[in-house]
Amino acid sequence: MRRTIAVVCIAVPLLAGCGDDSSAESGPSTTVAASTTATATGTVALPAGDLSQADIATVLAGKGLPPNQSACVARIYVEEKVSQDGLRRILGADLSGPVDPVLLGLSAEDQTRVGTATRRMVQECIF
Repeated sequence: MRRTIAVVCIAVPLLAGCGDDSSAESGPSTTVAASTTATATGTVALPAGDLSQADIATVLAGKGLPPNQSACVARIYVEEKVSQDGLRRILGADLSGPVDPVLLGLSAEDQTRVGTATRRMVQECIF
């Protein structure tokens, strides 16, 4: 399972290198205060409250993922029902290289959901 989760942690940076420049449903979550993530091009702010699919896509685009792929990845995270806490941990991570899912602190349930999401991202989001 760790191998599958590791794939998701490198999938977003891989997706950022591919392609052109062309209301979230979630289960119970812990509300996390707004945080910011430094990127090479600036700072991407995570909005307070529940992250919508549009919020997720905006943050991913701010981290360098092309808009079409950002929207695709965001849609899959929402469809796979990754928790708000899990989304915040993923989006708050430095996605410029491999990320250890254990260090992200994803719950076992989110690790499973993210693994499924990763497989879908590879099939559906790499254009």
